[in-house]
Amino acid sequence: MLFALATPFLSSQTGVAPHAPIPTQVRMAPEAAEKLLLHKVDPVVKCPAMAARITGTVVIAIQIGAHGEVFHPAIVSCPRMLQQAALDAVRQYKYKPFEIQGQPVKIDTTVLVRFVDACG
Repeated sequence: MLFALATPFLSSQTGVAPHAPIPTQVRMAPEAAEKLLLHKVDPVVKCPAMAARITGTVVIAIQIGAHGEVFHPAIVSCPRMLQQAALDAVRQYKYKPFEIQGQPVKIDTTVLVRFVDACG
């Protein structure tokens, strides 16, 4: 797993220095967080975005709670007409809880929601 901690002496198994306090929150690369994804919801695009065939990628910053739920989704960048559909979908995502030395921790990461033109 990829995550960052502020200590130079990390155990190779857990990523935590021996006898160091266990962090309650870590930053994780989107690719690593995606491997913990248990339930993904596809966004539903409504008119006028669908009629305009708008495509693009929505970048959303999220916090994954200790039990795998999504908190505080915030748009980082996106086509405006896709913003609400992406937020509505990501709020329903469910992740496998992430643990360090048996303790659940929160994760800060980003999610990429891709919209493609399925009509043509």
